Amino acid sequence: MATTTTTVVREKNTADRELGNSETNWIAAVETGTGITLLGLLFARRFTRSSLTTSLRQLLASHPRLRSNISKQLNGKNFLFTTRTADHAAEDPVVSQISLISSAADDDEEELEDDDESEEASKEKWLKLLEDEMNTPFPKEKPFAVFDMKVYELPENSSLVVFRFHSAAADVASTSPVARQFVDLLYRQVQLEEQEQEQDATAQEKKKQTTCVSSESAAAEGGQQEEEEEVEDIELPALEKAIPQGQAQKPIWAHGVDTLGYGLVSRKHAYLPFDHTNKPRKSRLIRASLSPKATDDLLQACKKNNSLLYGAIEAAGLKAAADMKKVGKRGEHYGTVVLLNCRNLLEPRILESHVGFYHAAMMKTIHVSETESFWEVAMKCTTKYNEAIKAKKHFMDMGDLNALMVQGMRFPNLTPSGSLRSTLLSLTAEPSYQDLGPSAVHLNLTDHLVCTSNHGIGSCLAIFYFISDAKLEFSFIYASPLFTRPKMQDLVNSILSYLTVE
Repeated sequence: MATTTTTVVREKNTADRELGNSETNWIAAVETGTGITLLGLLFARRFTRSSLTTSLRQLLASHPRLRSNISKQLNGKNFLFTTRTADHAAEDPVVSQISLISSAADDDEEELEDDDESEEASKEKWLKLLEDEMNTPFPKEKPFAVFDMKVYELPENSSLVVFRFHSAAADVASTSPVARQFVDLLYRQVQLEEQEQEQDATAQEKKKQTTCVSSESAAAEGGQQEEEEEVEDIELPALEKAIPQGQAQKPIWAHGVDTLGYGLVSRKHAYLPFDHTNKPRKSRLIRASLSPKATDDLLQACKKNNSLLYGAIEAAGLKAAADMKKVGKRGEHYGTVVLLNCRNLLEPRILESHVGFYHAAMMKTIHVSETESFWEVAMKCTTKYNEAIKAKKHFMDMGDLNALMVQGMRFPNLTPSGSLRSTLLSLTAEPSYQDLGPSAVHLNLTDHLVCTSNHGIGSCLAIFYFISDAKLEFSFIYASPLFTRPKMQDLVNSILSYLTVE
């Protein structure tokens, strides 16, 4: 039988690494309520605890950052990633703490802040569970793990696997490789279990041979057989440390001027009207999607109008807000933040399969009126984005935007009505392609979702968009009761109407 060679990824110098400025800022942001990233996988079947823990152990062996804790240096000022080696993945606390949670009888609803009980009551059970997980904070006491996983056993023999990522350790782009790899690993484990169950009780010798072969295969996948693995050493540097030389250099005086400039410009920004500014907040989710035909029509229209898909989605949000506020011809200035996945722009280049935080933010101010056409605004958004990329704003202004983020968290009263809202919209520059492969079909994966909490420092509406099965899918996240659900549902409906081109 041919030997299967498995590539096992490990981080160079698994020892402690100090967090970069962007990663450090996310520690504070997550404490305010923004930056808890979720990946939810809904299956129309159940799994054994053994298959889940083995799959997770193998996943952790491949991703150093998921094995990390965040702790403080001895001086008490700086933060560190402390990372367990792949050899200890089997004893990882995240693995040992997996539990199968029954939610069949858990129908208690919390008091609803947005006075729209019918909408909340009709929400699918698994989406409500994801909302609860999105609003469950990471520990403030250091050290703490940057990743955890839960499995809910739902009615009708279904199950929900929930991964939670701290944004200091993993950006939204990290969820795609994690999802696909975990589904593949889980399918292999399920196959092994089914093979063992099908063994004839009287063929003990044959069963031993099959078990031996299966164990060797599983060990190779998990990186346990040294003679059958190729080990790939990688570096997972802080984002700021991997920016190509010269692309982020700016005189000290220029940093001061630009930070002041961003602050002054943000005072001109208009926001959605607030509903309840003094009540505790939680992140709420609205899901939506375009059909395959509507998605293709939109993509073709983007090409025809020289607009990026990102520009069209951003324009739809801006136009929807202008319509809601009835700004007429005069229009308003809106702030948006776009998150750019920088992996292929860094030195050393970070592969898409590597988990970490490698997104850079760019803030833009765009004037929009009701009388402007949708495609005029889309092209304006696209042009501003292209100009910012050409000017290396994603690297040049990184420190300035980090400083503004810190100021907003330290002094909430600097934000409108102390709301911690920094812009109208936030979204990624490119969609994530969620192709989970044939293993997902074999495991009866019926739905999946990715989103990030947004009830701390952040935008009025965070938009996460993905292309899956030729459909454009959205997760819209907003802070409640700062905004009511009926208001945000109306806004989302308006966004979708703009994106549904004739």
